[in-house]
Amino acid sequence: MITMPATLRTARLHLRAPCAEDAPGVLAYVGDARAMRYMVWPMAETIEDVYNLLDDMAWGWHDGDDFAYAITATHEQALVGMISCQFSDDGAELGFILHPDHWGRGLAREAGAAVMAAACEIDDLYRIWACCDVDNTASMRVLEHLGMQREGVLRRRSKRPNLSAADEPRDDAVFAWVR
Repeated sequence: MITMPATLRTARLHLRAPCAEDAPGVLAYVGDARAMRYMVWPMAETIEDVYNLLDDMAWGWHDGDDFAYAITATHEQALVGMISCQFSDDGAELGFILHPDHWGRGLAREAGAAVMAAACEIDDLYRIWACCDVDNTASMRVLEHLGMQREGVLRRRSKRPNLSAADEPRDDAVFAWVR
């Protein structure tokens, strides 16, 4: 079983395991069409949807394979988003989402750097990677700032239920850092 630190701190952020008390803050962005536009799961419609999501995150920590961190701003303790590091035979996959009020401030990059540094402490981890929709240029910039290189495009890989009514998969850009 893999272990990751329970908390991570940066100059502006505190990352920790999410808890039930975070539900209203999580609903603020997983119920926001702007934040959820490129996500591969549908927007939350109720607080119960969020509690189910938080339960799934708790199981990831328990099983030692998917570590979702609530991202809070240290100076205000406001929940600004979430970042996850999911382990598999392919390495560690990063994923992140921020409330739109916090876009453009470098917070995703700062949180990503902290999670990547913690993951790199695992000696036999050789690959950290992420995918995003080919039109999600903001996420691509974050991944490049984290030192990941674009490896290519996985054509028609992921459905984006919040992007369009069509239930067709879209292309994913793949980025990776390797040891």
